[in-house]
Amino acid sequence: MPAHETPWSLEIVVAMLRAARLVTWLSLLFTAAALTPWLGGAPAPLRGMIVILGIGAIWYGVRIAIDAHLFRRLQAAGPDTGLDALDQALTQLGWMKPDKLGRCMNARIQGALRLVRWQVGLTLAQGLGIVTVFMW
Repeated sequence: MPAHETPWSLEIVVAMLRAARLVTWLSLLFTAAALTPWLGGAPAPLRGMIVILGIGAIWYGVRIAIDAHLFRRLQAAGPDTGLDALDQALTQLGWMKPDKLGRCMNARIQGALRLVRWQVGLTLAQGLGIVTVFMW
C-alpha cells in the first residue's frame, strides 16, 4: 500500500458509498414529485429538467451501488487481493476500458468518490428545481 494510502481508506470509501444510498432515495423522491400532479402548476420544461437530472442521479446511484458492493468484497479480501481478476472481469463485460487496467487502489477510490460528487451535484440541482417550483 503506497504511503499516501492508509488502512482506513477502503473503510472510509465503503462508508461513503453506503451513505450515498440516501442521495439516491432523495433523487428518486424529487423525480417522482416532478412527475406528479402535485407539481402540475410548474412549467413543463422545469419539471422535465428535474426528471432528466433525476435520471442522471439515479444512474450514478446504480453505479455507486455496484462500486459499494465491489469495494466491500475488496475490503473483505484485502485491498491488494483480486484486483487483477476484478479488472479482467470488468474489461470482459465492457465496463472498464483497457487503459485503466492495473490502477492503484487510491485511483479507484478517487473514481468512486467522483461518482458520489456527480450524484450529489445532480441531486442538488434537482432540489433547486423543486424549490423554484414552490417559489413559482
